Amino acid sequence: MKLSKADQRLLDALQQDATRPQADLAEIAGMSRTSAWRRIRDFEKSGLIQGQVCLLYTSDAADE
Repeated sequence: MKLSKADQRLLDALQQDATRPQADLAEIAGMSRTSAWRRIRDFEKSGLIQGQVCLLYTSDAADE
């Protein structure tokens, strides 16, 4: 899959914070919300994006 500069910006933004609103992701990538949604879906279908994870800082969640 060939990635455009907009695709790269979109993926960078997703890596930084995958919970960002789609409108923000689209703005960062320089594309419409619909285009951003389609690209994310395409990345998921192709296996480029394989899931989202939550990073836990267990020392912050320790019993008090």
